[in-house]
Amino acid sequence: MLGHVKISSEWIYPRISRRWLGSTAIWLSLAGYLSPVLAEEAPPSNTTPRARVERTKIPTPTLLYHIQNPFAFIPRLPIENQFDFGSGETGAMTYELSVRPIIPFHLNEDYVLVTRTSFRLNYEQAFEQGGPERTGLGDIDQEFYFSTDHALDGKWILGAGPVIRWPTATTRDFGGQLWGMGPAAGVIYQPAGVDASSGWTFMLLSHHLFDIAGRSDKGSLSFTYLMPELSYTTEGGTNLFLDTEPIYDWIRDKWVVPINFSVSQLMQPGGQPLILTIGGQYFANRAIDGPEWGGKISVNFLFPE
Repeated sequence: MLGHVKISSEWIYPRISRRWLGSTAIWLSLAGYLSPVLAEEAPPSNTTPRARVERTKIPTPTLLYHIQNPFAFIPRLPIENQFDFGSGETGAMTYELSVRPIIPFHLNEDYVLVTRTSFRLNYEQAFEQGGPERTGLGDIDQEFYFSTDHALDGKWILGAGPVIRWPTATTRDFGGQLWGMGPAAGVIYQPAGVDASSGWTFMLLSHHLFDIAGRSDKGSLSFTYLMPELSYTTEGGTNLFLDTEPIYDWIRDKWVVPINFSVSQLMQPGGQPLILTIGGQYFANRAIDGPEWGGKISVNFLFPE
């Protein structure tokens, strides 16, 4: 998944040419992983049963645990409000409203496709004395994860696919007028098993994005996003998680490293399952003119089968 980290657009789009840095090798590895999706052969009759992560209707009290798997076959609509503070010489506040529909599809009896699309609306206070405030739409990012509906050993879930950036920003402050593309992958481990109702979840998501078309006075785009996460879900429908979302600019050799802590609660007002999340963020390493700290509040509407 793509992160909500607020980064100076000047940092993302530096004024020198990009470097692909082995993306061809990544795509070849990705192709090897996805090749079984095209196979039509039925599994042997003596195959040992494997834990399925999406075919069985999930009881509402266990949704919060299952939703920790980003490839779970649960349509959902997260809406997030991100507030960051301390940007520029004025210590400006920035705000991002993101809407990220997540829609899964069955490909066949063994594989699913999970699409994750991010729409953004941004607001920035003036970064310098007497400067302008800014409001506008950001670029749209889309991730396409191919995953199996079987958990390996009942505990491991894998997914991989492409990520695409659409240059839809209404102002250069919130986008670089560049089309982007790259590989994405994720691995999730739930020691209690994917069919449990509570327990630990360990997750790592990653993607690399580089520009493939378009022209921008900000230069090229080439960065890697990582999101390692540790979370614990209780039987009472509460989730505590700690994660970081490092972003590395391969062109300028710079890191942005936010550290996040959040608390989530499963609710069901009027019979509609949703997850309310409140969290804080501290930037251990920030971008030029980037924020020092921030907070978020989000609502994730769930539509289980």
